[in-house]
Amino acid sequence: MSAPKRERNGRTYLTPDEYTRLLSLAGSNLRDYAILQMFLQTGIRVSELCNLSISDMDLSDRTLTIGQGKGMADRTIELEKKGFQALCNYLASRPPSVFDVLFLNYQGEPISERGVQKLLAKYVKLSGITKKILPTLCGTPLPRIRQSGACLPISCSIGWDIETSPLPRSMCTLANRTAGK
Repeated sequence: MSAPKRERNGRTYLTPDEYTRLLSLAGSNLRDYAILQMFLQTGIRVSELCNLSISDMDLSDRTLTIGQGKGMADRTIELEKKGFQALCNYLASRPPSVFDVLFLNYQGEPISERGVQKLLAKYVKLSGITKKILPTLCGTPLPRIRQSGACLPISCSIGWDIETSPLPRSMCTLANRTAGK
């Protein structure tokens, strides 16, 4: 006799209003705004964000290469215009450092996973969001889904659906769910 299957917890979603509040609160801090844009638009993990180096960004192609993520495989993510602009603005104001990492803490050293988690918790609290969305925070870079009023996912896994689209699977899944497929 086997044990009954455990019920899986559903995903937590941000509404477009919550998404906007998070970004508007971080708007005055270029680093924090860029970090939130990366999470909300690419779905990268905290550890992947902390390990990003400046050389992982390809400014000409507007792509970000995530090295040695889940499954120990590299993947390339195309950045949406707002996310790309946020990263460029941050890089223009980024203090000089001996470290090649993309995001630095206030002391000019690589930002830690705990530092990112605290940053996310701060903005979630300030925005008045009461949903449990930490430790992961990600969304979709599809503007048309946001315009349709669909909720944005907070917790998702990113993978490439080679058969049908060059878009990450989480985006295709959300688009299919939004379209009622």
